[in-house]
Amino acid sequence: MLARHEITGPVEVFEGNKGFMDAIAGRFEIDWSREDLEKVTETSIKRYNAEFHSGPRWRPCWSSGPSTGSAADVDHVQVDVFDVAFNIIAGGEEGDKKVVRTKEQADHSLPYLVAVALLDGQVLPAQFAPQRIARADVHGTRPRRRRQGCADRDRPAASLR
Repeated sequence: MLARHEITGPVEVFEGNKGFMDAIAGRFEIDWSREDLEKVTETSIKRYNAEFHSGPRWRPCWSSGPSTGSAADVDHVQVDVFDVAFNIIAGGEEGDKKVVRTKEQADHSLPYLVAVALLDGQVLPAQFAPQRIARADVHGTRPRRRRQGCADRDRPAASLR
């Protein structure tokens, strides 16, 4: 169905080594003549190149524009997040998020994302380049974390200070 509409892509994502079928679902066949693409309307698409839950947390830092000072000028930054976000990107159940050496670690590290947004005024592909991740300025601005409990995903659950 997708190919019929000239939408193509690598089959390896589904059928290849460690693709969706190999790693998750197992072999399956889809009769596209009986399927539609309406599930797409129920999905969320990330606007930025960072973990889904992080965007609402670092975008205010981005909108303030790039820093004209240094990390030493920042007294503290408080970021409130709900439990799921804390567990995935702020150092909860998914582990420490302060040590960032790769793009994969950076886009799942709220401390990195907030720091780079404040310093650079943006979180775009350039902020995930190896040379940007390695720069010392972003490592000195990462906030400490403090846990506060909250199960309600619409209320703050934790703070990064």
